[in-house]
Amino acid sequence: MKLGGFLLLVALLIQPGFLERLFCVSVEQRPGKCPVLPKGTIGLCAEFCSGDDSCPSGQKCCSNGCGHSCQTAVPDVSRR
Repeated sequence: MKLGGFLLLVALLIQPGFLERLFCVSVEQRPGKCPVLPKGTIGLCAEFCSGDDSCPSGQKCCSNGCGHSCQTAVPDVSRR
């Protein structure tokens, strides 16, 4: 393996939440849903959380249009 490929692999593996997303593993799934993003929203392409359990109480780890960030959960009315 060339050095560039190896460094790319290492960079991916050390990103917060990479392995959780790869294997669809979440330690805690909090109630509620992520807010709907307005069409065309592009957020920061950075991972500020790696699952609901990495966010403060009442927040979920949600897509911001590119990466993920902690956002206030909205009630899931479809379960009623």
